[in-house]
Amino acid sequence: MNLQEALQIMKIDNGFNNLSIDTLKKKYHKLALIHHPDKNGNSIEAKEKFQKLGIAYELLKKELGYMNHDTEMETEDPIFNNPSESNGYSFLLNMFLQNIINGQYSESVKTIIRDIVSGCKDISLKMFDKMDRETSLYIYNFIIKYKDLFHLNDSILTSVRDIILEKFKDIQIFTLNPSIDDLFENNVYKLEYNSKLYFVPLWHGEVYFDVDAMENDIKEIIVKCMPELPDHMCIDENNHLYVNVNIKFSLSLLKEKTTSIFVGKKRYDIPNEELYCKQNQNYIFKNRGISQIDEIDMYNIKKKGDVVIRINFI
Repeated sequence: MNLQEALQIMKIDNGFNNLSIDTLKKKYHKLALIHHPDKNGNSIEAKEKFQKLGIAYELLKKELGYMNHDTEMETEDPIFNNPSESNGYSFLLNMFLQNIINGQYSESVKTIIRDIVSGCKDISLKMFDKMDRETSLYIYNFIIKYKDLFHLNDSILTSVRDIILEKFKDIQIFTLNPSIDDLFENNVYKLEYNSKLYFVPLWHGEVYFDVDAMENDIKEIIVKCMPELPDHMCIDENNHLYVNVNIKFSLSLLKEKTTSIFVGKKRYDIPNEELYCKQNQNYIFKNRGISQIDEIDMYNIKKKGDVVIRINFI
């Protein structure tokens, strides 16, 4: 297998641009969950496809090690080329959840998601008894987002949805998926509900609106904004944006004054003279990113978050 074949198998379109070992791992864990033989009938074809995925991952990981001058990169990282190994799918699922779920969402949340995905327990209201509404909603949004990854059928999704609706019976929930450009442009979404318009600032993670209780049983609207971002970008709770980039360490850094990084439609020019001669470093564009959340005036866009460019010289 050559590098081009490996990139195609791993569904990586931009070659090694913006590809880090962490991004590669996350990509592999997602694809491994989708193509694991245990979820695809354990056919010979499924096993061969899964094995090729493992080979592609190892080849690209090794190449990243050479590019980063690190020949000992992640030598302890398991190779999942033997799908018949006990708990192979469960191990991959645990790895994926550990990478994705953190912060306020505890181990108990991971346990519920594992139970739903693995089908080892009947889905019932009892599973969510001790969960507050916000955490229950997080679980539902999570499995909806990754339903194809987890091979969840409509019956499972309906069961979870019915439980969430019971906990939120007086609340109407909407989920929006803005792009990075929507966030930069401070776009506001017009949401129509019961012939009334609600204006949702898309740079907020969650927005609440009161509803006239005289019209129906719904007392409140919750709008969840979950941005669709490329794998090499993420946003923290303060709306600071982090962008991982690979930059070729060549003479052009001396010849050119700046290195341009595109984030959506927006361009950030890094002065080359301000870069250090070391492989990994951050360059921060202070107050030039996404509008920060104002709890008093949710449409206020005066204060901006930072854009942190995480540079990896190759």
